[in-house]
Amino acid sequence: MDIKAVDQKGQHYNIELQVQPEEFYIPRSLYYVSGLYVKQLNKGEGYDCLRLTIGISILDFELFKGHPATYILSFG
Repeated sequence: MDIKAVDQKGQHYNIELQVQPEEFYIPRSLYYVSGLYVKQLNKGEGYDCLRLTIGISILDFELFKGHPATYILSFG
């Protein structure tokens, strides 16, 4: 399940709930977040128009084996 949202500051969010482990979860997650990032610019706009883009993954499995923790990665 994915939720894509934009807040009052123009920051973009991709929120994902994943129950089953998936072999390519990390590249897929990065693909979705980067897609939100690159789709922000219109033709002729400068990179200063890009807003913070955040991916939030709520997982029912350990993403990095042996390292159950919280990881933060954001663009912008």
